[in-house]
Amino acid sequence: MDLRRRSEVFFANNVNFIDTNITMQPGTHRLGVPAKDSTGRIFRSVETITVGSSPRVMVSPASVTVPEGATQQFTANVAVTWSASCGSISTSGLYTAPNQPGSCTVTATDSSNNTGSASVTVVAATVTVSPTSATLQEGAKQQFIANVAVNWSASCGAIDATGLYTAPNQTGSCTVTATDSSNHKGTASVTVVAATVTVSPSSATLQEGAKQQFTANVVVNWSASCVAIDATGLYTAPNQTGPCTVTATDSLNHKGTASVTVVAATVTVSPSSATLQEGAKQQFTANVAVNWSASCGAIDATGLYTAPNQTGPCTVTATDSLNHKGTASVTVVSKGGVPSSKHVIIIVEENHTAGSVYPNGMPYLASLANAGAYTLQTSVLTAGSLDAGYLPLWSGSTESAFGCNGSNCSTPITDDNIERQLIANGLT
Repeated sequence: MDLRRRSEVFFANNVNFIDTNITMQPGTHRLGVPAKDSTGRIFRSVETITVGSSPRVMVSPASVTVPEGATQQFTANVAVTWSASCGSISTSGLYTAPNQPGSCTVTATDSSNNTGSASVTVVAATVTVSPTSATLQEGAKQQFIANVAVNWSASCGAIDATGLYTAPNQTGSCTVTATDSSNHKGTASVTVVAATVTVSPSSATLQEGAKQQFTANVVVNWSASCVAIDATGLYTAPNQTGPCTVTATDSLNHKGTASVTVVAATVTVSPSSATLQEGAKQQFTANVAVNWSASCGAIDATGLYTAPNQTGPCTVTATDSLNHKGTASVTVVSKGGVPSSKHVIIIVEENHTAGSVYPNGMPYLASLANAGAYTLQTSVLTAGSLDAGYLPLWSGSTESAFGCNGSNCSTPITDDNIERQLIANGLT
């Protein structure tokens, strides 16, 4: 019995079975198995066999460039076993580059011993420091960082394990260095300048004895050329006018200053004037602590003023601890609220509207009204001149009880009226 493909004989023996392995290219093949028995009779069987192709092993990424000691994840399209010509790679495909530059190959091998590979270029590791440069005042701090794990050092000043740098207490140039585990280095330059003490506000104008809070950009000790400033920078102006200087001094004896102009204190009384009836009260206040006094009437320690029981002008005075004074004027009027007069003038213009007389129709009458009084609300009670206008104005009534109409009255009027009131009070 033998095994044939076309005229090619793969296997032949003189037994009644076939047990063998053959290698065939991918594709479809017809295999024939002829056999001859002991009588010489020949038997034949033909089978069609399709041979599939083995999957290709693909590695991704196909090539990479990595720094020394860096890692790179590789994957394959089928289950594989990983290996590397240099560096190392885990069973999951995580590659670690060696600590020297060069070229390496990562290989993936499947269960059929098919392989795929990727190329790795290992370059020298670079340590990068950020920021690359800094300008700092003496004693100031700056945080530096690196792109890899490093040990920090500085040519002057100090830097801790986290990269926090402290400038020295002198001006000049310094270098900060970051060193990785493979002794690769990265640097940053530091320029140290003289510290500046800044005082805020830089100037102030204060009244005598007034206070002003000053601040500085660094920790300082405070002093002043006149009067006092406390440890927090709260300044108190002297009780005399003139210029003063506030000075802030840091631990390195750097100084910053602010100018103060001290002016005479001003006492302001509010309200500045008031018109009060006899015996009335008015509360006055001042912008500073004061003692109160009054030229007439009385005022208590809180500034509550009581007008005297007579009309006339008065002055309220507020005096501070430095004898600066502020005043307010008071006009005391009678309790009636209207100053007395020796004359009462009533002007009536018949057959004209109020608007045609005041304020622009008759300028002279308007000027008298402005200097005296003007009735805002007027009305006509009845038709006619006498009982509609004159009598109500003179006596407050149309006087119909006395037979008054638009032109005359039938009997003399005996009601009280403004004329009788004027005569009784000695007025005209």
